Amino acid sequence: MTLLKSIEFASLKHRDQRRKDAIKAPYINHCIRVASILEDIGGIDDQEILMAAILHDTIEDTGTTAKEIENLFGVRVLKLVEMVSDDKTLSKQMRKDLQVEHAPHVSSDVALVKFADKIANCEDLLVSAPPSWSNARIYDYFQWSNSVVERLPKINIALYEYAKEVMDKGLKRYRQEGRTIIYGDLHGCLEEFKELRAKVNPMPDDREIIIGDILDKGPYSIETLRYANEKNFECLMGNHEYRYLRFHNHQEKEQLTGKKNPMTFGEEKMGMYENLSKDDFDYISEMPFYIKINNLTLLHGGITNDIVLESAKKKKLESVVYIRHLNSDGKWTSMKGTSSNQQLWNEVYDGNQGIIVYGHSDYKEVNVDPYAIGIDTGCVYGNKLTAVVIEDTVNPMESYEIVDVRANEEYFELRS
Repeated sequence: MTLLKSIEFASLKHRDQRRKDAIKAPYINHCIRVASILEDIGGIDDQEILMAAILHDTIEDTGTTAKEIENLFGVRVLKLVEMVSDDKTLSKQMRKDLQVEHAPHVSSDVALVKFADKIANCEDLLVSAPPSWSNARIYDYFQWSNSVVERLPKINIALYEYAKEVMDKGLKRYRQEGRTIIYGDLHGCLEEFKELRAKVNPMPDDREIIIGDILDKGPYSIETLRYANEKNFECLMGNHEYRYLRFHNHQEKEQLTGKKNPMTFGEEKMGMYENLSKDDFDYISEMPFYIKINNLTLLHGGITNDIVLESAKKKKLESVVYIRHLNSDGKWTSMKGTSSNQQLWNEVYDGNQGIIVYGHSDYKEVNVDPYAIGIDTGCVYGNKLTAVVIEDTVNPMESYEIVDVRANEEYFELRS
């Protein structure tokens, strides 16, 4: 098979797909650009590597089978495409973390395709970023891409140097200069959220982040989720969002394979689930388990001192949306115990992941420990909705301000 045949094949597979940029360019443009970067900048003339560059997203994004690629383009091209494809059954956060973790260990051929792919994506962001992406999100993408590039084997200096040039330009252009504003658990309290935002008075350079748990309990769950999506707010994965996402993934798997969904919902949650749209689930699936900004770390629930977020395996990473209590050995326990054998994670956290701002555990007032700030103040239970505004993410404890508004009413009865 020739390079032209791979372009024809990829064009057919990606024919209904568009890029997320402002002009919604045909997806095949990206694939061709990846191959062009390899040839024009990297000096690569190996036809199988160039074909793999053209085909690099077909398995991951179009449902193309390994057998199709092997039959048409051979085993080597297939292996290259497989090695640059993410496992879409994992969360986006996990997929990104695994790319960073695996980068130093990939083969030279895989590294070439990864260099070119990262360059092409970052070029697109510089020319025509998706209209729905905030500057903070674009900056995070450049940071993550740079982390991957720095860890890849430096087997082609021209590609590496051009990648650094593109990424340095993006990091300089989109570096945040405003405040970091983190909102506590919303739970459908849309009116209070709008009131709190007006009180905080966010500026264009500010970065607004929701700590998770937009959904459930309150009066306007879906409306609050859609408001956050429309405003392009970043939102951490909360345990409530994650439950709906897991249920949704099981439902889709059941439709494809016939394997019964192991999760069950009561009538109220099922009603909520059935009213969530594809756009809603697209937004939820993008929610990260954590965000790191200099010495500041944001997550919904909690952490144990042995978790290193960037390299955490699936179960460990998932646990950060749930953690409240630890046992006497410092391990997460989902059950409340006696005061003698249980402790709150934030009271024993040693700061190894930076200053953590979290939600999930509701307090009457903001809870401040040496290395953690809890900002869920139970708005849905009739108390108040809180934001923490941080001026300097290098020194969060020396530069934060608390802003809050009272709940309009008690929407949900707090269980003892």
